Amino acid sequence: MGSRHLAQFATLPSETLTLIFTNFCLHCCGEFDQPCDVGTVQMRQAQLQQARPLQEERKKSWHYLLYRRPLCSLSRVSRRFRDIAQPILHHEFAHGHGGSWCAKGFKWNKRLILFMRTMSQRRDLASVVKVLSLQWNLFMSIRKHEASKALTECADSMGIDLPKAWRERALHPVPFSSFDSFQEESQAKDYSDFLVSFLDGEHGLSASTIKELRRKLDSENGIGKIWIAAELFAMLLAQLPNLEYLSIRSMDRRFRPFCSSAVSALSVSSLPLKTFDTPIFVSPILELASGLQAFDIRGEDDLPSPIPPMPNLSVLRVSRMILTEKKLRDLLSACTGGLRTFTYEMVPDRARMVQLCYELFRMPVRLPAIIKHLQTHRETLRCLHLALYNGDEEKNRPAITFKDFVALEHLLLSPNILPKDIPDAYEHPFLIQKMPSSIKSLNFRSVAIVNHAGLRKELIGLAEFKGQQPQQFPNLRLVICDKKHPFNDDVVAVMLAAADINLTYKTWDW
Repeated sequence: MGSRHLAQFATLPSETLTLIFTNFCLHCCGEFDQPCDVGTVQMRQAQLQQARPLQEERKKSWHYLLYRRPLCSLSRVSRRFRDIAQPILHHEFAHGHGGSWCAKGFKWNKRLILFMRTMSQRRDLASVVKVLSLQWNLFMSIRKHEASKALTECADSMGIDLPKAWRERALHPVPFSSFDSFQEESQAKDYSDFLVSFLDGEHGLSASTIKELRRKLDSENGIGKIWIAAELFAMLLAQLPNLEYLSIRSMDRRFRPFCSSAVSALSVSSLPLKTFDTPIFVSPILELASGLQAFDIRGEDDLPSPIPPMPNLSVLRVSRMILTEKKLRDLLSACTGGLRTFTYEMVPDRARMVQLCYELFRMPVRLPAIIKHLQTHRETLRCLHLALYNGDEEKNRPAITFKDFVALEHLLLSPNILPKDIPDAYEHPFLIQKMPSSIKSLNFRSVAIVNHAGLRKELIGLAEFKGQQPQQFPNLRLVICDKKHPFNDDVVAVMLAAADINLTYKTWDW
């Protein structure tokens, strides 16, 4: 931009400049908005990576080129531009978002530490952070002395005597039940030694204790890294008073009990979160975020009991997990405000699912039980996505119905739940008999064995029925089938079109 054009640009009102600058902010561009549809939990991430393929080796990440660098450059033009650009620049901390960490030259080290130190020195900028997206590598790249210094500075900026708080925690660090039953006492003692010495120094500890503690803290994948990560994570939450979106892309499961202890020590009474996306179930966050509206939980081996109530939750997505009926009941019972969207995706690999069930002695919840426990949400549920293995549902099909879900608009199922195209199949057409009149779209995602003939028969029957009685499904306009298994002729598409229903295909990404 030439000097004359820059001078003209600089004369624009601050409100206009703000609108222009927000085009370089992921948060302001709606990148983290959660669509309430039947898309898979992982589809959003897959779409990001497809739209922005892995960068050529010599290029920087799209996140840096298109978003971070423009706002950083604008901050250096003038004081006026800096005062407008800096708050927008700090709306989000999402390094590595969308696979941009794959670019050549991308480094994790010091990114999180520098951000935390900025937040401690500029409380005005800490108050504008809305989005926090964390990768485990951000924590693993931090050195001990960097973590100690950052924690102390952040605590001082908030008026917290952190060494004193840690000494008090050392007396009762975490419940023994949080540890492996064979190592309870030794692990609890090690953690107490860490709390006493990490900030205050190793005074009073024996030489053997100091040696063992240093070994744990210096080990690349040892428990010491987990302790430090939990403290940094808790401090981040305490630093950001207006955080709305928290995403943990990957995390070591040993992190969970120490995170609970760390959060409580910082006297955090509430969290303003609206969206929480995580691979581990962190109860303290749910307890503090009473205004949470969307919760995505993926890959968790187990859920705690009891599950904290989530009175304002409207979107619940569960993926890459095996839920027992009890855990599903507990989870849905905690959603006391009425869900609008519920997604449950089992692990994508059937062989892996069977292996997990065998290893964990679990019987995965079946579709009839899911529908039974969703009954408390039947008046509010608009989107329902159930990607399950329904290989033996024949005997249960008569008991399955969605008629009671009077607000249901979008439904995704596996075609295997439909009657097979054989003479002794269940005599009443499933879709006609079991769908509510409110339905707008039907989605059929192939999981494991595909009941292609049964799906074809059901859709033809639905088209004939709606053509004769359009008042029965007045809002139904769309049927989406799995692109991996298209129909081999146009009969289904033509008959649906005659009933004013569009047939399309899509790929369901895990």
